[in-house]
Amino acid sequence: IELCLDKAQHALNAELVTLKSTLLTLEHQLDNAREGRKRLDQERRRFGGKQEVYAHNLKIDYEILRMVRTTYPQEIQLSGFLLTEKKLHD
Repeated sequence: IELCLDKAQHALNAELVTLKSTLLTLEHQLDNAREGRKRLDQERRRFGGKQEVYAHNLKIDYEILRMVRTTYPQEIQLSGFLLTEKKLHD
């Protein structure tokens, strides 16, 4: 087979170079996407841990502090009571 250095051969070589460049770019983007996914997974785990803490706090608030709240007046009632007491002394 003799060496062909015509327009078609040059076009194929140029296309091959373009395809290699595109492949390298896509591989780089894929690596970036994998790193991004890894970071997102880490954030998801971190937020999952926070969510567990918040859920535990809400459980404590609901189960334990509910009884405390029923025995003490609310802040609005308490401040109203104090304002009423102050007016009586004036």
